[in-house]
Amino acid sequence: MADYHAPFEYEGYYHIYNRGNNKENLFLNEHNYAYFMSRWKKYILPFSRVLSYCLMPNHFHFLIKIKTEEEVKALLKSRSASTKPSRISRSALEILDINKLLEDQFKNLFSGYTLAINKQENRTGSLFQKRFRRIRVDSEKYLLILIHYIHRNPIHHSFVNKYGKWRYSSYNDLLSYDNSFVDPESVFDCFGDKELFLKFHNDSKNYNEIKELIINE
Repeated sequence: MADYHAPFEYEGYYHIYNRGNNKENLFLNEHNYAYFMSRWKKYILPFSRVLSYCLMPNHFHFLIKIKTEEEVKALLKSRSASTKPSRISRSALEILDINKLLEDQFKNLFSGYTLAINKQENRTGSLFQKRFRRIRVDSEKYLLILIHYIHRNPIHHSFVNKYGKWRYSSYNDLLSYDNSFVDPESVFDCFGDKELFLKFHNDSKNYNEIKELIINE
């Protein structure tokens, strides 16, 4: 059985997913999509690399790789040096818990976004399900099919009939090389090259092979 709350580890690959409470919409206009991505860039991107993502009206998917321990500690040390009152000691860096750090970052992401939507919609209470889900990606086969699965989400839910028609996913970002969230070369290398990436997406896939590892929407 899949572990939907696998602990974050350095250099690990993770499928991140969350949806609206009671399946209500998370994104109600274009500004909401952009604002969510800006918060992701602030809280999550410094500690990870994004291989693929898709934002749907009432849920989202991300496939990320956590950065190395050296990269994370160097970032925190740099931040500490620029804010002397909250300087992080060397001993604190040595015992840094990457799982707790990222749990806190996601909490900041979701709480701030919820406050913005509640203000926008004059609503109260939780917006997201209580705990976001993530599954550790532990095989190349799963990694490739998952990238395809995430990009195909808008087609699966009948919002569009072609990958490139959905604006809120990494598919067009990868092909245009025009987004700071994703690294096209590293993603294409997973498939072999850009042409094999496209071929993989155009071929049909048997999701039963990874059924237990796909988060139920």
